[in-house]
Amino acid sequence: MVKGVATSIITVAVLMGSLVACSGSDSEVAELREELEDVKEQLEDSLEPEETSEQEPVESEQQGEDTSPTENSEDSPTETEESQSAETNEAATVEPAPTTDSSTNEVSLEAILTDTYRWGSATADQTKILQEALGLTSDGSYGPATRTAHITALESENLPTNNVPEAPAITPIPEPEPIMPESCSVEIEPLFLGEAEIAPFDQTFRPYASIDWPPGFYMPGDLDLPGGEMRTLTMSVEMTSGWPSEPLGPFSIWSETLEYESPGVAGIWVNNPIYDENSRTDVSWYIEVELDHGVTCSRTLTFDLCTEVPSDDNCYEEPTPELILPVSCSITIGEEQYDTPLDQNIHPQINIEWPEGSDPSDWVAEQRSLTYSVEMTSGWPNNQGTIPIWTLTTNYVVTVGGNVAHNPIYDANSRSDISWHVEAQLDTGVTCNGTFIFDLCVEVPSDDNC
Repeated sequence: MVKGVATSIITVAVLMGSLVACSGSDSEVAELREELEDVKEQLEDSLEPEETSEQEPVESEQQGEDTSPTENSEDSPTETEESQSAETNEAATVEPAPTTDSSTNEVSLEAILTDTYRWGSATADQTKILQEALGLTSDGSYGPATRTAHITALESENLPTNNVPEAPAITPIPEPEPIMPESCSVEIEPLFLGEAEIAPFDQTFRPYASIDWPPGFYMPGDLDLPGGEMRTLTMSVEMTSGWPSEPLGPFSIWSETLEYESPGVAGIWVNNPIYDENSRTDVSWYIEVELDHGVTCSRTLTFDLCTEVPSDDNCYEEPTPELILPVSCSITIGEEQYDTPLDQNIHPQINIEWPEGSDPSDWVAEQRSLTYSVEMTSGWPNNQGTIPIWTLTTNYVVTVGGNVAHNPIYDANSRSDISWHVEAQLDTGVTCNGTFIFDLCVEVPSDDNC
């Protein structure tokens, strides 16, 4: 539209120049002036939105066109035509000058600052405009730096800050619950060279703690796992020496706090401080492990000299025999040994009956003990009552003979009835007894007293 109007102005201007140069009539010039005015009105209509300052140069140029033919009527038609054509082109192509409205800018900045924003990139387009206005990198993400600059700008403009978004609350990530070992056990490692054990167990060994973690929660070497971090345990070793020397100890051999993260922790090699290969001894080792959260485990290891070194002279011990006990006992008096009458003295004897098939003469029967006693009762014609003769405690195996028992009131000239009572009690509680009677009338029928 503007281009067409400009072309019309140029055409009319050229015609007016030609008429003036050729001494045209006033009526023709007037008609051209009217046409030029119509073209100007069209140009003004097409440029209505633009500022009036853009139209002023055109009007001044048009006025110059009206006067220039009369003022320079002596110029040649060609020069006049070129001058007017150039002036008309300048008038048609003049750019409008930029204008600045400070009140409009203030309103625009205020609108930007007081607009509604959301944290993050939820209002990215609006945030980019705000960041450009604040001189920040416009990434469209409303964060801590944008918020600080936004508040500063609002306060400098005396604007409210209630539209500034708050930073969202950060939910703390809970610390993982540490995973604790469930139990432990104690192992030992004897000293080996290849596959051969080169040091006896009573001399040296190394304790080893085996840690039991919950199933599925342990991965060797992975310290990133909860509870898989380095933990600590305390391992200690004590030793006690036994037979054949006098018991010694316990000796505190070694104690140390060690770190663990894996299923196993090895201690140091521990040595028997009284070891002597020429005079070895039974040894008892006590190993204890306590983990840092209270779980404990322990183990007692015994080096039995007779089992570990059966050829050692110190290993001989008498076997403990099976205890054999007598079954019963019986008593005889053995008067025929002395060729004296029964009313004068007797020689009691205890006979021990052992279990069938046993050999009581063997040492396994042991030397046991029994107690037996003898007492005598006198009858007619010298009634003296019961008289204790003797009591004896002695060892027994098969047969036990007692002392000779003498009648304390014997009188060859005046004899009487005599009763002997013999009783034996074995240490196992078995008892036996016998009563032996001397009847004067039977034993000495020719005696006058009968």
